[in-house]
Amino acid sequence: MENYIPIDLESDESEYQSQRTIEEVIDVETGEIVYAEDFFAHEEGIILRARALLELSIQSDIPKYKCLFCEQNIKISGRRVFDKNRTVYFFAHFRDSDDCPIKTGTGLGYEALVAEKYHGLKESELHKDLKTLIADRLQAEMSIQKGIDDVFVEKTFKNIEISDDWRRPDVRATFNDKALVFELQLSTTFLSVVIGRDAFYRKHQTFIIWVFGFFSKDQNWQKLMEKDIYYAHKRNVFLLDDVAKEASEEKGELVLHCYWQTPKIVDNKVTITWHKKLITLDELHYDYETYETYYYNSDKDFYDVADPKEKAIIEHWDKAKEERWDKIKERVKKRSQTEDEKQKKAIEKVEYQENLKVRQLLLSKIQSGEIKLLPSMLNDLWGFTAESGEVVITHKYSSVKPFTNGIAWVCQKYWGAIDIFGRKVINFLYEDLKIFTEQTVLVKLKNGNKQYGIVDIRGNTILSFEYKEIQELTNGKAKAKKNNKWGYINEVGNKLISFDYDEIQAFADGKAKARKNN
Repeated sequence: MENYIPIDLESDESEYQSQRTIEEVIDVETGEIVYAEDFFAHEEGIILRARALLELSIQSDIPKYKCLFCEQNIKISGRRVFDKNRTVYFFAHFRDSDDCPIKTGTGLGYEALVAEKYHGLKESELHKDLKTLIADRLQAEMSIQKGIDDVFVEKTFKNIEISDDWRRPDVRATFNDKALVFELQLSTTFLSVVIGRDAFYRKHQTFIIWVFGFFSKDQNWQKLMEKDIYYAHKRNVFLLDDVAKEASEEKGELVLHCYWQTPKIVDNKVTITWHKKLITLDELHYDYETYETYYYNSDKDFYDVADPKEKAIIEHWDKAKEERWDKIKERVKKRSQTEDEKQKKAIEKVEYQENLKVRQLLLSKIQSGEIKLLPSMLNDLWGFTAESGEVVITHKYSSVKPFTNGIAWVCQKYWGAIDIFGRKVINFLYEDLKIFTEQTVLVKLKNGNKQYGIVDIRGNTILSFEYKEIQELTNGKAKAKKNNKWGYINEVGNKLISFDYDEIQAFADGKAKARKNN
């Protein structure tokens, strides 16, 4: 509950100030005690600047002011005093905060209150009319000529890369490639809603224009919500009143009535003068750092006339505000990176599943013999591709033999065998390898006696590793050398001619010449 005590409107302002329930708070950034009496003596613009920052502090998780009693976050609230023609401000706990010795009142928590106040209300006819009018004027001929495009009414605004949060602005459009949203404000709104929407659209690099249906320069009639909005936007108010409606109709584009403040020093005090002008969207300034939209920078004028102490306060609050924005931007960046990674993994998963289906179909055709796997070279390395050109087994081998009986002999420093899926089926144990038959190969072990033997396509040893040399098979016979003597073996390694000869020639007409040294 807000921490104020009801007052008699006939009582003077000083009496009201003396009844504040939170007389001082602590600035957790500086460690200083901030006294309500001194703080709320500042010009209203400074107070409203601080009020907005305290709300931003909650949304950015960087606390600023806290209660000295319960160490909970503190906000700034205000109550109009009609006979004094001003708003009196005070420190307050948030409505849904925990108990505190100086907190009074009970009631609904913040979330329930927001839901009750906004989600259950039916949109007013005036709201609908103004929303329709804005969209209609944005789509008028002159607006289009000036660069207005993509006008939507109440279209959901969301970017999952930035947050799961979403908004449904009253009107949305683009203006010369700038994203714009228009939010109509005809009733009371929580400061958290104002700051939340400003923050949301700033994160999305979108300019927000708050539009009022009614506005009085008399501060006695201004709602705190209205001040929250215009003090947060360089003291500019945008109004769609009867004069602006008529001008919009005449010019064939959206025209808004802009009100702004300028300061004047009278008797060493700052007084406020209001100005107004009918303006179009191309007359506005668009700040790409803050994504604020304004016609006249009143904040600069008020800073220029402020005394050194108040200038220091303004600079402090502005710096604190940007620090919180930096944290929000960093959070957005991290979330965006996380979402990028999730999206990348999701795409990779889909691509993998799609490629897996294609690959499975391809491999089934290879298994059935419908498609052949062929050796291919890429960047001086060998692999296997289908006849249609798809790479089936990565190019990573220094040498390969064609597939036979479902396996291929491949070399990565040493020889082994793989299947059509690229899986190893025979260990890489052999220093040299030559095809002997469809079922067997001549190999030399990488370790041991460096002798040749014969293994089959399952890796079983058919002929022991006792041969210095085994030549190619011809007509079922192969010349071989064992213990420095030559002989012949058949295709399964059985001895055909004993290893007794120092020299032996190839067979011709069933005979072979041979020689023995004495």
